[in-house]
Amino acid sequence: MEVSTRSSQEPQALCGQTILEPSLNSPAPGPVPTEEKRPFIQRLFTRIAPRYDWFNRLASCGLDQHWRKTVVERAGIQPNHRVLDVCAGTGDLAILCATRQRGVGLVVGLDMNRAMLTCAQRKQRAKQLAITWFEGDAEALPFTNDSFDRVVVGFSTRNLTNLTNGLREMVRVLRPNGQLVILETGHPANPIVWLAYQAFLFTVARVVGFLVTGEWWPFTYLAKSVRQFLTPPQVMERLQSVHAAVQYLPLSCGLASVYLATKLSQDQHSTSLSGMNDSATIDRPRWQPHEPPTSSTLDQALTPIRRELDAVTERLLEQLDDPVARNVVYLITAGGKRLRPALVLLTGLSGRAPNRRALIDTATAVELIHTATLIHDDIIDQSQLRRAQPTFHERWGTERALLMGDYLHSTAFRLLAQLQVPEVMGVMADVCQQLCRGELREVEARYRLDLREDEYLEIIRDKTASLISGCCQVGAQLGGYAPDAIRHLAAFGLHLGLAFQIIDDCLDLTGDTRELGKSIHADLDKGALSLPIIYLTQTLSTTERDRLFAPLREHATDPEFLTRIAQAAASAGAIARAQRRAAEFARTAQELVAQIPLNGLMGAYQQLSEYAVSRRS
Repeated sequence: MEVSTRSSQEPQALCGQTILEPSLNSPAPGPVPTEEKRPFIQRLFTRIAPRYDWFNRLASCGLDQHWRKTVVERAGIQPNHRVLDVCAGTGDLAILCATRQRGVGLVVGLDMNRAMLTCAQRKQRAKQLAITWFEGDAEALPFTNDSFDRVVVGFSTRNLTNLTNGLREMVRVLRPNGQLVILETGHPANPIVWLAYQAFLFTVARVVGFLVTGEWWPFTYLAKSVRQFLTPPQVMERLQSVHAAVQYLPLSCGLASVYLATKLSQDQHSTSLSGMNDSATIDRPRWQPHEPPTSSTLDQALTPIRRELDAVTERLLEQLDDPVARNVVYLITAGGKRLRPALVLLTGLSGRAPNRRALIDTATAVELIHTATLIHDDIIDQSQLRRAQPTFHERWGTERALLMGDYLHSTAFRLLAQLQVPEVMGVMADVCQQLCRGELREVEARYRLDLREDEYLEIIRDKTASLISGCCQVGAQLGGYAPDAIRHLAAFGLHLGLAFQIIDDCLDLTGDTRELGKSIHADLDKGALSLPIIYLTQTLSTTERDRLFAPLREHATDPEFLTRIAQAAASAGAIARAQRRAAEFARTAQELVAQIPLNGLMGAYQQLSEYAVSRRS
């Protein structure tokens, strides 16, 4: 649950210095400073988590589940939709969404309170539904823009620290024309109904809550939060301020409110603003549209092979039509750079006699192998995010994830075997061996503060660069290149892969989860030293190094420590030095292909080299 900063003496204010709420140690109300509000709410919901559902039934007179069903119906959730339940609490709304999807699609529940999520997981397991749970902040959602078709919230917006910021985050992660559906306590227009409901919350509900738990303060807070929350017109105004078209639906004489907010595209929002006359315009910050994004370097590089890449996507889905494989489709279709299959296609199509069908099948096999390694890597790293989506093991469990990785590997090699090109099969078999060797080396090198640069390069040569090099090698073979040119293209891929991984390690320290679409600081958290960290240790004396990295040596890392190390690496110039090393590898890659005939595609190779060192995700 999130936290409100409204003052009990100024119920309409969104921000304040203090707020009058019940003390944790006394039933009498006492001021809680704004900075203490979040831990206050954490303790509150941790205390009442086992009885939260019970209190919802009591406070809503048994109507809350009916209201949630109305939300799911009004949201129009379809089986293929990606749905996010923000401030999911004990999971009732997420469970209804997953039930409606019938096992097809994606449902994610996020809440900042672990005790509430534990209750949610217990209910989910009992119903055998596929829901991924995240412990996180509603005002800093760990997802990239346009990730979900629907975002739902139930009885939680009144607990946000800053309502407008929270709504802005929810709209941000929605796709254009996606819907945010909010269920919140209402404000009945009939004053008699409103007063009667307030009297019920502050007397009957509080007394019953006290008799069951022996505590007054949680139920006093919950009753106050209902009374102090904004009126429906005020909520609608804030939704409009974050670029959403809003409908309001009162339920049960206004005891509950449903807000249906549709995310406006840039053009739609501009039209809605231009349609307002001066007297009707609300005095609020206006949306400043961004400049149209220019095509990225990667997009430009892939333009010559776009048609073949689309064919690879179709071929991937053909390979995953078996019912046992359908659970991985969301990860395949979630995006990704498609760099590895692109290199197979690019090196093949720049040759003198490309075999287009064989190239597409090989590129498909490569993407299957890469996806399998990602699934297994995420288990090893205990990552929660991949391509802005929950990782496979987070969604389906470790057992299924291990088996799915193996299934994708075997599917890839079945496809390669059908080509009847032994050279391609041999290269990819060697690559898979190197990938495993690189991961084993990395595990063995964990927590070694004396790890050398050459040892690090051997690790990433195996675990990352070998596959990129192999893609270029098999592409060149199927493109009809001579042996010498094949070796040059394989070396191009190797140096490109080294540059790519070094930048990836830099982004792990400097990147943003929402932009990267995956967890950050993951390598350092599990004791894997990257090149920037190696360079950082070289600037320190042994005593300084041992003091700075003491939590790592004791396997006691936390977010504060990880952030401190990332800042130290930046301040010491270690990240910039690693970026320069990556640029050296990228330059070598360009030099390796400078003398090879590339069928007019030299520009694409140069753009890929530039992308490897300039990317931000």
